Amino acid sequence: GQICMSTERLIVDETIADEFVAKLAARASKLPAGDPRGHVVLGSLISSQAADKMEELVADAVAKGATLLAGGKRTGTVVEATLLDHVTPAMRVYSEESFGPVKPVIRARGEDEAVRIANDTEYGLSSAVFS
Repeated sequence: GQICMSTERLIVDETIADEFVAKLAARASKLPAGDPRGHVVLGSLISSQAADKMEELVADAVAKGATLLAGGKRTGTVVEATLLDHVTPAMRVYSEESFGPVKPVIRARGEDEAVRIANDTEYGLSSAVFS
């Protein structure tokens, strides 16, 4: 069978967030995107509407104060690996599933806040904790 599961939010303790996002942004920037018949990691999204949504999520987040650390560019239906930092609940990407290569970093002040943020979603059929 198949499952529908995608990493949608990265909740990171603020004590390690600067180092974490710097390393993740460096890795994301190196992920090749394009025609899947070539040597790429990120191929085309399912439709131009899906790519439009990625652009909309990024534009909304940046307009509301998020920092674009990697990616954010699109060619047709191919969207680069995109990392947004300082994401807040006011931004669409905080609560909307992207099912694309746009990942928000939400900084938490400790374990209790991280759990609160993780539970602040209408989704949540799966989650993972790395410590």
